[in-house]
Amino acid sequence: MALKQGDEKVKRLYKYRPNNNYTLRLLEYQELYFSFIKDFNDPFDCRIIIDCIGSDEKSWRELAEKKHIPEPIRQEALEGLRSIGFEANKIKQIYDKSDFKTEVIYCLSEIKDNILMWSHYTNSHRGICIGFETSIQFNSLVIKHNDLDLNRHPDPFYHNFLPISKIEYQNQYPPSYNIFKGEAGGLFAFLATKGEDWKYEKEHRIILPYGDIKKNIIKFDKSILKEVIVGSKAEESFMKQVFDIIKKNYLAEGYPVEVFESSLDDKIYKLNIKKIN
Repeated sequence: MALKQGDEKVKRLYKYRPNNNYTLRLLEYQELYFSFIKDFNDPFDCRIIIDCIGSDEKSWRELAEKKHIPEPIRQEALEGLRSIGFEANKIKQIYDKSDFKTEVIYCLSEIKDNILMWSHYTNSHRGICIGFETSIQFNSLVIKHNDLDLNRHPDPFYHNFLPISKIEYQNQYPPSYNIFKGEAGGLFAFLATKGEDWKYEKEHRIILPYGDIKKNIIKFDKSILKEVIVGSKAEESFMKQVFDIIKKNYLAEGYPVEVFESSLDDKIYKLNIKKIN
């Protein structure tokens, strides 16, 4: 990953979470739950526009060898391609409908007081917003993880830190990806680009190859959790569970997590965020 303009100014990134047990697990066990692309609500999000015009059996065989696809899977795929005559439009239609588990993604935001995101992602202000500390490592914006599996991975790229990519917003798709000649960067552009309707989210993403890490729950380092903001409609019972976890798992161990509460302003449409003593 490479730094983008403004990354050096990003000191914290935020995760909006509803009031459920998965959120409590995130805090208690430091679990980041990554999503598969197929689970996204927006069908445009991460939709890859492929280009396979002029494909034939020879080109697909060469691609399978290049990708080290096992022989049984290779033969099954080729049989399916033969049945549709290697027609580019039919291949594209099949690709659009497929649910490949190729990447896992964790979404974060630069902002913590956006009314739309509080409404959409925290069960109508009943959940919380979590602030993680970021840093610059290896010429990339990152957050620190403490996941044993990743730290044991043979590729040092996965050790200690998770690289973060800033989302680009535009109304046009990135250039179509050529299956046979395209570089990884061309494919990645579809994962880090969204329509301008989503610009208000100021999103950043951690994008990891599922086939390489074989997991979609990754433990973050306790030291990066810096703040928790409680929604204006959070129930007392849920708030108590959050406070108890913060006290036991962070404050008692010397990790200075600040806790805030949000409330509705009486004069303008905005959220007021106040620290809880």
